[in-house]
Amino acid sequence: MTSVLVFFSALANVLGGLLVVARTHWSERAISVLLGFSAGFLLSIALLDLIPASIAVHEANALFVLLGLLSVYFLGLVSSGHNHGEMTLHHAHGTTRRAAVGLWLGMLIHTFFDGASIVAAFDVGHQIGVLVFLAVILHKIPDGLTIATLVIANTKNRSKAVWSSISLGLSTLLGAMVMAGLLSVDVHWHPEELAAIALAFSAGAFLFVAIGDVLPEIHHQHKTFSTWAVLLGIAAYLLTAELLSLTGVVHHH
Repeated sequence: MTSVLVFFSALANVLGGLLVVARTHWSERAISVLLGFSAGFLLSIALLDLIPASIAVHEANALFVLLGLLSVYFLGLVSSGHNHGEMTLHHAHGTTRRAAVGLWLGMLIHTFFDGASIVAAFDVGHQIGVLVFLAVILHKIPDGLTIATLVIANTKNRSKAVWSSISLGLSTLLGAMVMAGLLSVDVHWHPEELAAIALAFSAGAFLFVAIGDVLPEIHHQHKTFSTWAVLLGIAAYLLTAELLSLTGVVHHH
């Protein structure tokens, strides 16, 4: 099941790129709503599931939340142009090729940890795994849209745009394989401990992406719509978590 969900999350990146190729203009309001929803879900999964699950294994894992947050910050996902607001070719014309390359490299690392997060979460428990998958896939299509838009704006080459989004999907798969490999290696720590560390690191990354990247960007564009979208994302997380628990498909751990 885990491998199938990782594959679908990678496929979402490619879908985002294909959507750009099919259409050159997207409503900023629509993108803001989607990203606001994603941010609400990311905040909820990080604060209400990932961090508690990680700390339950070892209290010192809280340090890895901070490390995850700082890692994304220093990778420069924001300063390198990780801007979800630029979703039209018209707006993307002002970007430089260097900014596009910087964005691409930053998003490769970001998507690598997406794949690793899904595998680590499922190693801890099925419910938290499903929730992490949902949190990840919600921002996958916008990621694919973003990178493909900038590539087309800089190269005027639609095939390169598609391949840029495919590379993000492949990075997701690579992250999943690396984490699965680490969890299977016989080392001095238990797999659950390594997975808990990965969850904490992922939580920090999710928090920064939501608070430091997505929310500031959408807030100054469509405040009313994005605010409701964030609240809807939080509500969707709470409802999903409750339904997963009540149906008995997965259980709390």
